[in-house]
Amino acid sequence: MLRAARLSGLALAALLAWLAPPDVRACQCAQARPELAPSLAGAAAVVRARVRSHAFVTGEGFHTELVVEEVFKGTPGRVLALDAAKTCAFGFEPGGRYLVFAYADGDAGFTTTYCTRTAPLGDATADVAWLRKHASARVVPRP
Repeated sequence: MLRAARLSGLALAALLAWLAPPDVRACQCAQARPELAPSLAGAAAVVRARVRSHAFVTGEGFHTELVVEEVFKGTPGRVLALDAAKTCAFGFEPGGRYLVFAYADGDAGFTTTYCTRTAPLGDATADVAWLRKHASARVVPRP
């Protein structure tokens, strides 16, 4: 009897997960890792930066502030703010350094997700080298 109840509960949970609206399901990327040149072309800003803060804001999602160290595309200020929904937010670590592909979010701000080419600098050395060769890189002076 207990086994049948457990199986019924699992079947109900699976059915509810399948019927859930798409925005309730976990974020799924269209491809494993987007190509570099199209990512550069589609991004509003591409920067090498250090994370000043990364926090979850209830009802809004993640808010991240980056201290920009090098710019490959766009005209971000010295600090670049990113906002992302909870399910697709990139897992930034405060103090960490990243190559960030930022996209316009429709509210005059920027966003990025783990579905972009954004990556920790240690995993993006080839991308940074390519960007320095093919994009108009400029180092942002420290204040």
